Amino acid sequence: MLFMTDLVKLRALNLEAWSWSYLSTSTASKLLRGEGPAFRVLTALDLKYIQFPSLSALATLISAFVRLKTLAFDNVTWETSDDAMPLAPPFVSSLTKLHVVACSNEVLISWLFADALGDPIVKLKLRSLSLPDILPNEAGNIDRLVSSTSSSLEHLDVGFMGHSTDDAPVILKLAEKIDLSPHTQLCSLHVHQIVLYQFPGTPPHSSQSSPAVNLPTTWLASLLSTIRSAHFSRLTLSIWLGEERQLDSLDWDGFVRIVSNERFASLTQVEFRVRGLGKAMNDVVKGWISDRMSGWARVTECLQITFG
Repeated sequence: MLFMTDLVKLRALNLEAWSWSYLSTSTASKLLRGEGPAFRVLTALDLKYIQFPSLSALATLISAFVRLKTLAFDNVTWETSDDAMPLAPPFVSSLTKLHVVACSNEVLISWLFADALGDPIVKLKLRSLSLPDILPNEAGNIDRLVSSTSSSLEHLDVGFMGHSTDDAPVILKLAEKIDLSPHTQLCSLHVHQIVLYQFPGTPPHSSQSSPAVNLPTTWLASLLSTIRSAHFSRLTLSIWLGEERQLDSLDWDGFVRIVSNERFASLTQVEFRVRGLGKAMNDVVKGWISDRMSGWARVTECLQITFG
């Protein structure tokens, strides 16, 4: 990795499947000191399947890239945490894109945005924010982070990972705290982790409780209902689906009411990304969903179904 820091024209770096333990002591020291021109010119850093010895080492290395505008973490881990949170990096005020997946959202957000989270006056310049797998116990700073991007955010990816219906009240409470109405530049929203599978499978004729009471998808309408941006044009919902009747765990009447509202006049695409069924089911699944959204006048022109 050390040779890359000498590349004077390097602007983007994707680092994958790498561990700090691969480095000699002298090389690690040079990296932590931020030696090399790449630390002064790099604007995009993408880390995937990377292991650090500590949160401090991760923070020190990333903070050395003083001009970052795009930062992505995917399965980034560290062996030990520190007694005190490391100082926020110098590039935070210029960061425009952040993607965090399969990592500790709470720790990374608390480190990166300590100033913004502690002062509601501080506004970030993030245009794209992706947090697709937030755990219920990581919810503490999410709403404050989203709030601090109100003047800039254009694209939001968000998902709440509930492992059972017991998590539904926590997720619903978090979703209700996220207010997208101040985000006047919001163009697209991608909602992840809409799991419609039921284990064990629901018998065909069993009675169902009201979706508004106990289903882990009830937070969806709460989140969508706060959108006010005149630029909002794309909504993507990633769902896990095994059979048609599982779709009935969504509040379709409520969903149709929301997208039919005049506030969503600029909406041109509603995409369902389906996992659990193959592409050969495309026409069938589209029929299932189209039937449930038949109350929306623009369903034929706007609905898209993709798989994977």
